[in-house]
Amino acid sequence: MDMVIQLLSLLALQLFQTTAGEIGTENAIIQLTKRMDSFEADNEKLSTENAELKERIKVLEILTSSQQDEIKRLVSLSEEQADSIKRLEELLQEDFSEQTVPSKRLTERTLQKARTISRIQRANNEVSVSFFATLSDHIDNPGVHQVVAFENVITNIGNAYNEHAGDFRAPVSGIYVFSTTLMAGTSAQQFHFQIVRNGKAVSNIYIPNGGTASQEAVLHLSQGDDVAIHNLDAGNRVYGHGYTSFSGFLLQQDIAEVGLVGK
Repeated sequence: MDMVIQLLSLLALQLFQTTAGEIGTENAIIQLTKRMDSFEADNEKLSTENAELKERIKVLEILTSSQQDEIKRLVSLSEEQADSIKRLEELLQEDFSEQTVPSKRLTERTLQKARTISRIQRANNEVSVSFFATLSDHIDNPGVHQVVAFENVITNIGNAYNEHAGDFRAPVSGIYVFSTTLMAGTSAQQFHFQIVRNGKAVSNIYIPNGGTASQEAVLHLSQGDDVAIHNLDAGNRVYGHGYTSFSGFLLQQDIAEVGLVGK
């Protein structure tokens, strides 16, 4: 009896293990099937992406080939242009060599013509300025740094000299020439005068023991600058009656202002 029970138990155990093993195999098959399905889906996706990449590669190859052809064409064109430029340079050099002497002559003629035109324009446009005035009456005891007013105006083209104030005021900028002759003092005295521009002395005049002295000055003046003759000593006497005079004129007007006058 015990023997039969043991045999039945053994058969039951074997039946149980067989059933359990079959169940485990089915689960494993199910899992493997799911994984195979997943692998197949991934493989299809990869295949699609691979096909797309192949198409892109073909397009890039076509573009690369086209770009290479364009580069070759541009290189060839550049070489042709370089040859053309070189040839033009050679031709220009030949022309320059042949025309150098005539060109120099032409340049000289052009400059001469420009100078002539400039002189004509200057003559037509330049302002005329000149004056000459003398002292009619004697001046006794003029003050120190008193302006000598030459009241007898003989010439005053441009009206730049003021006989009342005794000064000349430049109407335009340029180079001016001034001259003065002074008779002053007595045999026992020495006197000094100055040519003054804008209140500052530009030259000195010395008369020893009475008598006459002259002075000239060439000055560049800006428009509005003034020039006058100043007495420096007290107790002096400046003689009139035409012995003392002051004159000046515009030698050359500044070029820039000549152009403006002509406009």
